[in-house]
Amino acid sequence: MFAGNDGIIACFEPPRALTKRVYICGSHLELGPLQSMTEAEEPFALVVVDGAGAALTTLQGNACGKLTTLSANVKGRSRRGGQSAPRFGRLRDEAEAAWVKQVAEALNDAFVGDAGTVTVRGLVVGGKAAVKTLLVACPTLNPRLRDMIIGPFEVAQLAARAATSASDGIDRSARSASAAADGERGL
Repeated sequence: MFAGNDGIIACFEPPRALTKRVYICGSHLELGPLQSMTEAEEPFALVVVDGAGAALTTLQGNACGKLTTLSANVKGRSRRGGQSAPRFGRLRDEAEAAWVKQVAEALNDAFVGDAGTVTVRGLVVGGKAAVKTLLVACPTLNPRLRDMIIGPFEVAQLAARAATSASDGIDRSARSASAAADGERGL
C-alpha cells in the first residue's frame, strides 16, 4: 500500500506472500521487493527423508511452500535375534525399499507433469542415514527428475523436527543450488 497526502494512492495484492515488512517514509513507492517477486524463477524441489517420514517442499526465491508430508514406520537395524536375525534384516530391508518407492512415487506425482515434463529446476535430497541414498538410486524415481538431483545432504532427524529439518536442508543446499545455477550460466 502506498499512502500520500491525498490518502491511499496505490493498493494491490503481491503475487507471493511477502517475507519481510518494509516501511519507508518517502515521496516515492519503493518497488524493489515487489519487482524481485515478479521475476520468473523456477522453483527447486526439496525432499527431506528418513525412516520415520518425508517432507516434500518447493523453494522459490526465499519462499518455502509445503506440499506433502508422509509418515512411515521403518524399524532400525538390530543386532539381536539369534537365528532369526537374518530374517529380521530381510524384513527391514523390504520395508525400507517399499518406503523409498512410496517417496519416489510421491515425488513423481508432485513434480512431474502429465506430459512427462519436470516442473522444477532441481531436486535437493536430504535426510539421515542411508534412506536418502536409496532414494537417489531408486528405479521408481523419474529419470528426468533423477538427473536434476542436487545432494544428497545429511540433515537432522525428520520425525522429531520436520520443519527445522526442512530449514536445515534449505540452508545446507543453498550453496550447492547457487553453484549449480552459476554452472549453468557459465560463471
